[in-house]
This record gives sequence, C-alpha cells and structure tokens, in this order.
Amino acid sequence: MSTKCTIFYREPTDNEPRIHIYDDALEGLGTDEPDVYVQLDGVLNVQLETLGSGRSSLTFRLPRKTAAALGLIPAAGEASERKAP
Repeated sequence: MSTKCTIFYREPTDNEPRIHIYDDALEGLGTDEPDVYVQLDGVLNVQLETLGSGRSSLTFRLPRKTAAALGLIPAAGEASERKAP
C-alpha cells in the first residue's frame, strides 16, 4: 500500500517528462507542513553534485512547458518579474 498523496500529476508527452508531485501521509503525521516530493521521469541532462556541506546540488534541463506546469516560470504570454540570482 502506498502512502503517497498526489498533489499534481501529468502523464508524459513525446517532448515532456512525467511529473508527479506528492507528499507522504505517514511522514506528515504530527506536522502542519510535510515535505513535498517532486518526481520527474524522462528528464534530460541531469547533473548531481555533492557539496562540501554534505548536501547535494541537482541541475536538470526542462522544456519550458514543463517548467510552466510546475509554476517555476510564467506560462507563455504571461508577464514575469525576473529576479537575478
């Protein structure tokens, strides 16, 4: 039995990965804000690096439509407020 609680799901297309955003029902017990998992199947050019702090840096390339579906960038035709890193 799965304890995944789906927040967002989209089937893959020829050009875009499958997206599954979920939290875990059992991990969320006792907290108001459980962690969220992002699973992307079919992502191109993944780079994973371990940082000196013991944490990781994950870089991957997404189609613009996928980034917009995830809310990372505005959808085509919407105004955006760009912020420098």
